[in-house]
Order: sequence, then structure tokens, then C-alpha cells
Amino acid sequence: MPRDLWRLEREVLTLKRPLVTSDIHVLHKYTSRVRVLNHEEFPIPFVRVHASIYQTLLLSSNNCLLPRLEELQWAPKSGTDTFHFVRLFLSPRLKVLDLTFDPKCPEHLGLLDIIPMTFSPHISELRVQNLRPGVAGFTPSALPAWTHLTSLYMEDATLDDLVYIVRLPALERLTYDNLSSLWTPQTPGTKTQLLGSLHAVEQPLSALKVLTMSVDVPIEEVTKLLKLFRGTKLARLSATFQHLVDGPDTVNGLSEFIKTVACNCHTDSLKNFKLVYPGVCDAVFSTVFRPLLKFHALEDVVIYGPFSCKLTDEKAAEIVSSWPNIRSLRLPFRNLGCSLLSLSALLAFAKCTELRYLSLIVNASDKAVRQVLRKDTDEARTCNYSLKTLSVGWSPISHKEFVASFLSDVFPNLEDIHSKVVVKRGNERDHQRWQYIGQILLPMFSRIRENKRVGRSRGR
Repeated sequence: MPRDLWRLEREVLTLKRPLVTSDIHVLHKYTSRVRVLNHEEFPIPFVRVHASIYQTLLLSSNNCLLPRLEELQWAPKSGTDTFHFVRLFLSPRLKVLDLTFDPKCPEHLGLLDIIPMTFSPHISELRVQNLRPGVAGFTPSALPAWTHLTSLYMEDATLDDLVYIVRLPALERLTYDNLSSLWTPQTPGTKTQLLGSLHAVEQPLSALKVLTMSVDVPIEEVTKLLKLFRGTKLARLSATFQHLVDGPDTVNGLSEFIKTVACNCHTDSLKNFKLVYPGVCDAVFSTVFRPLLKFHALEDVVIYGPFSCKLTDEKAAEIVSSWPNIRSLRLPFRNLGCSLLSLSALLAFAKCTELRYLSLIVNASDKAVRQVLRKDTDEARTCNYSLKTLSVGWSPISHKEFVASFLSDVFPNLEDIHSKVVVKRGNERDHQRWQYIGQILLPMFSRIRENKRVGRSRGR
């Protein structure tokens, strides 16, 4: 815009004079080039556009102000009167839409009903944020118009929303963030009717590939949700629980959740699984987590939580045989009161030829295991050239030179070792030893190995 058209006062942009024909010509010349627009006023905008500018543009523009816009993020500050001007930027070519609503203005939700029918029929990615808890974002009239939607992100969702979402024919990615109103119907007394509608859907979310949830409800409610997605060929499932539950029911709830995953997901499609659960419990691996071993296509597994789970060397070998294509494996079990994995268990993981990242707790201070490994010949060991990072948490360790030599032989390309100090365990010395291995000893063994290779190539 010409410099004499606008002014900036206290970080608020306003107009100095009315628009003239020449201004509109210049405006249209440049607006046709815009493909991405990010309008975000939270938490602190550098410049806030006064509502009068949007009003002027709305009156001077016959249709969309940015006719070739493909991606729009619209997040006006709560309490302002600029949200409804988003229609200025809803172009027919829009493919990605990110809307942040004002919880104090639920009437704005009606925009979701008319966007695909009136403004932008080809939106494939939709993000809906800052909804008021317990208020549905979708209505029955909106559903038929969102047929092109392949990715949906929602902050919370009600039972009413689920009834419509599970019928979206092309939806491949579904993300719930801070899910807390899961089984809350918008209209009192309709929960039974809505649940009946959900279970009546023959192929719910038939195209779904990725399901990501961050929830603030008990694990039992999420288990009910997974049962609604029966038969979906998920490639990625991520569940992060924020609800803290301690006690005997924690194990039962966790076990039922894992069983539901195993019963409702295709074993040949799931490649990424993540579970973050803060509830303290004594989980037996064979009864709680073993159902996951049927997913032989898994490549990335993260199970994080303060679990007291006995993971033996035999169970480690079973994991390796069940997940031959594993690339990243994180099992930071607490093992309180349980025997730890021995250092020799790493030999089983060396058979995973695609493994890049491994995180678990091992006992690298067992004298008997060291004696057995010393008798083992280099020829009998399986070498893994793919592992780059080993995370050992608070693992106990002694004889760091031997451990470093063992790791260098089994994982020749290992570059990083991550460990941490746990004050209650007083493992500062263990942490220092692991860091010394990663920063000093492993690079030293790598140089020695490289010098030998160069010497052999020169015939020395």
C-alpha cells in the first residue's frame, strides 16, 4: 500500500485516508501473488491490524482478497472483533486452513458449516483450535461438504463431533490435543443415542492412517474410543495420557488398552506406536505389553512411563524376533525391585539391522556377565552397523573400559550415548562413566579400528 495510505500508532495499523481506484489496482497486483498467509495475534503481535482496515477491504473487494491463497492461519486475539473477517481470505484454491476460535464467541463455529460450501471447497487440511470445552465444532449440515478433508486437528472434541468425524470418507490423519470432553454430549440425555449412532457406522474412518491423541481423560475412555475405529489400517498410533491414576486398576486399564489396540488395528499396517502414560504401576511385560508383539511391521516404538516392568534377556530376544524392522525403540522401564537387562541382552538387539536408536535400562555392572562376554570370541558376535544412539538412562555400570570395548565391537558405528543423573539413586558416578565412554572411549576405539583398516588396505 502507498505510504500515505496507512499509519502505525502504538503497534496498531490504521488507514489515514479512504481507498481510491489507484490503490485498489496496486492492491490487486500484489495480492494475486500471495500463497500463504499467517495472521496470528497471540500472545503478542508485532503489528495489530485495526478492524476498520478489514472493513474497508471487505467493502472494496467483490470476492476473495487473495484469490490464489493456498494456506491460511487465522488466530486473532481473544476479545477482538476481527475473527469474522477471515472470509476475506477464504480463496477457492485454499487447501490448508488453521482457525483459532474465541471461546467467548461460540457463534463463530457456524463458519465451519459454510466454508466448504460457500468459499473453499478443496480444503484438505483443517486445524480447529481453542474451542470452548463441551461445545461441538461440527453439525450434521457441515459433514457432506468436507469430503476432501484428509487431515484434521482439533483441540478437544465432543461425542457429537465424533459422530460426524468417523464418517469423513477421505480422512487419513486425525489429531486430538487436550481431549477432555470425549464422552460429553452437547445435548443432555442424548449420550445413548449418539453411542448407538457411532457403533452403527459400518466402516468408520476407513481411510485413516494416523491417529494422534493427547488426552486428559481416564485410559478406560480412550479404550472405548479405539473400539470405534475397528478395522482401520493405522500406520501410526500415538497416545499421550495426562490423567494421573494410581492403584490396582491402573494395570487393568493399561492392559485393556493394549489389548484393544491389538484387536482393532491391522497387524501388517501399524509401523509407529507411542504410549506415554504417567500412572505408576507394576506391569508384567508378558501380560500387558506382549500383545504388541503381533505387529511385525513396527519400525518405531516408544513406551514411556514410570512402569515397574521386568524385562528379561529372554523377553528382549522375543522383541527382536517380533519386530525385525525396528528402527527406533524406547523402553525406559523403571525396573524397581526387578532384575535389570544384562549387558549381553544387547547382543539380541544387534540382530536388528535397521535399528538407529535404542533406549533401555541395562545392568552394565554385573561381574558374572562380564566374565561370560570375555570368553566370547569376536567371530561369534553379531555386529550391528546401523545403531547410532544408545540411551541408557540411570543404568548402573562398572569397568567402563570393558563396556566401551564391548559396545565398540557390537555396534561399530555407535556415535552417542545418553545417560542421566537420578538424585534418589545417587548414580552420578554411573552417569560420568557413560559420558566418558561416549565422549572419549568410543571415538578412541573407532580411530583404532580405522587405523587397522587403513593398514590392511596398504598391505601392512
